[in-house]
Amino acid sequence: MKKILFATTALVMAAGAASAEVAFSGYGRFGLMYNDMPAAGVSKTNITSRLRLQIDATTESDAGVTFGARARIQQTNGGAGTGINGVRFYAKAGGLEVGVGNIIGAFEGMDGQYPIDLGLTGLSYNYTAYGVGGADAYSSAGAGASLTNGVEVIYTVGDFKAHISASDTNSRVAGAFAYSFNGYTAAIGYQDSTALTDTEWTATFGGKIAQFGFNIGYAQAYNGFERWTLAGSYDVSDALNIEAYYANDTNTAFADEDSYGIDFNYDLGGGASFRGGVEKIFTGATQADLGVRFNF
Repeated sequence: MKKILFATTALVMAAGAASAEVAFSGYGRFGLMYNDMPAAGVSKTNITSRLRLQIDATTESDAGVTFGARARIQQTNGGAGTGINGVRFYAKAGGLEVGVGNIIGAFEGMDGQYPIDLGLTGLSYNYTAYGVGGADAYSSAGAGASLTNGVEVIYTVGDFKAHISASDTNSRVAGAFAYSFNGYTAAIGYQDSTALTDTEWTATFGGKIAQFGFNIGYAQAYNGFERWTLAGSYDVSDALNIEAYYANDTNTAFADEDSYGIDFNYDLGGGASFRGGVEKIFTGATQADLGVRFNF
């Protein structure tokens, strides 16, 4: 029976591949999450898990233009971030790409905004400078800018990259520009918005020297709040990597201006890794995670 099912699946996939390409990828993760200041009625230590299946469908026209769509099916324990998200559609030729729907967003796609991936879950992502305020970003479990209207243009030539995005959310228009040279990358971005809580501009600079990686980030929101970030990584061996960050945010709603953390990632082979991290965040809480992630 299993052989029949496998053969049938192979035939269906082969038939579909004749006209277009559909690729599946994603990851699973599971482990423990700790927070010493949990919400009322919630334990300090809990199971954390996620399964994400990413679907990429593409076809190429006779003129050589690639048309594609990306969607994600995701399940996170507790129900948060569960379901199929809004689709990002795009057309790409050479170094030019136009996307609509659940767009990436110029700030989210900007070099240096996600210099590390702390622990098993990413934890707070306080090391993301543009997080000082709001901006359009690809939503893994929601509609993103496709709920209103989202459009972006990305152009890459050599070591230069330009990314312009716009949406009806707060009438946002953002642009980010990056240039790479001698192993380093400098990037700057500006956003026009009608919301004081949105990020106005941001800049990053980073690179790698031998086994050491570093990144410096800055962002300012229209309300005047600022965030500085410093992130680093060190390759202890081919299998073990350590990452750390420090961030300072002037948002007066936070209990503390400082956030910092450290993690480890140990490669188990075959796309699997054992990882964990601990950090103190702007709310004053300490949180940590530990577990296994496997990519497929």
